Amino acid sequence: MSKRRIIPGFGLSLGFTIAYLSLIILIPLAVLFLKAAGVGWAEWKDIFGSPRVLAATKLTFGLSAAAAAGSVAA
Repeated sequence: MSKRRIIPGFGLSLGFTIAYLSLIILIPLAVLFLKAAGVGWAEWKDIFGSPRVLAATKLTFGLSAAAAAGSVAA
């Protein structure tokens, strides 16, 4: 007699979730790390010192600080 599971289809949904995670997130992330591994220190300095990266960083941390302040105030 087979044992009934509490969550039917759990194996299938878990398999789909892992496949989706692998294809959509992990593979592009691995490619990003492989490309970044080929960049030297001088190139990293140029990348992080560019005006576009600095502006994006200021925007990100500024909005995060504003959201945190709003959460504390609320």
